[in-house]
Amino acid sequence: MRRVGPHSFTEVYFAGCNPSFVETSDGYVMIDSPQQPIDAVRWRERMEDKAPIRYLINTEPHGDHISGNAYFPNIKVVGQVKLQECFERYLYAFGSLDEKRERFKETDPDSVFLVGHPDYPAANPPTRFGAAPASPYCTAGSLFRQIMFPPMRLLLTSMPSGSLVTSLE
Repeated sequence: MRRVGPHSFTEVYFAGCNPSFVETSDGYVMIDSPQQPIDAVRWRERMEDKAPIRYLINTEPHGDHISGNAYFPNIKVVGQVKLQECFERYLYAFGSLDEKRERFKETDPDSVFLVGHPDYPAANPPTRFGAAPASPYCTAGSLFRQIMFPPMRLLLTSMPSGSLVTSLE
């Protein structure tokens, strides 16, 4: 985990996406979710010990950005309009819950009991949508992309390494 701004943090040691969060005076804003169930639960529990998580923003529909959403129940998920259209297709691209559970037995045994656990829905898709391009990706095309989610302004900055740096105004 690295501090990338005065109130912004990003995970740089996970394979796949780099989930991040921004501290605000009203709580946390998550940027993508950890893809391993046990990591997602640990993040949520640690954050909620300090402040509420107000939003989870998905920057794109790939599984490494959205599969951890299920472990943030009751958190409003925000994404672009096109993200909702392809959310389930990408979420289940790597198999059913049973197939994921079997795969986790080999790759992440700590997460097995969380897959399909009754406390967590199978998915937590976006229900709020920002004013964004017609693409399901927030980071495609240019170095800077601004997405408006009233009442806040979030600036997503894609670094040459592929990492996503965020700041909240």
